[in-house]
Amino acid sequence: EDFWRNEMRFYSTDNNLNWRLQIWQDVYYDIHYNNLYFTGYGYKNRIPAMEQIDRQGLDRLNEHVHNYIVTIYARGGLTHLLLFFIFYFYLIKNLKKQTDSFYFLPLMLSLIFTALFDVAMENSHFPLIFYFILGMSIHRKKLFKNI
Repeated sequence: EDFWRNEMRFYSTDNNLNWRLQIWQDVYYDIHYNNLYFTGYGYKNRIPAMEQIDRQGLDRLNEHVHNYIVTIYARGGLTHLLLFFIFYFYLIKNLKKQTDSFYFLPLMLSLIFTALFDVAMENSHFPLIFYFILGMSIHRKKLFKNI
């Protein structure tokens, strides 16, 4: 266990990214060692990697691992991760069918990429705006026909 935590860790010269890399890797290692691949930790308690005081922020309220995919994996394991990938697959498929193009894909991928390095999808504003923009892109011809 110590070998994996100390010798096989990815590092970055950027302190902020290095802090996040440590958290993400701790989540993966903890899930591996606790054999929680399919179930994850659940939603009842804080993710164990965020129990360290230096990761909780000045007000000790931070419980986010700052990565959308890692959060999904930590909370629900591979089961939730698979469900989210299926959801996005069908979302993209439906958007393609409705709009007959992939013009929305760069916007969608850039917003999801942003969520890979921040708590964007864990707050109440970003997902609302994200899905609202995607919904508007489906119905853009109806919404903006007079413009």
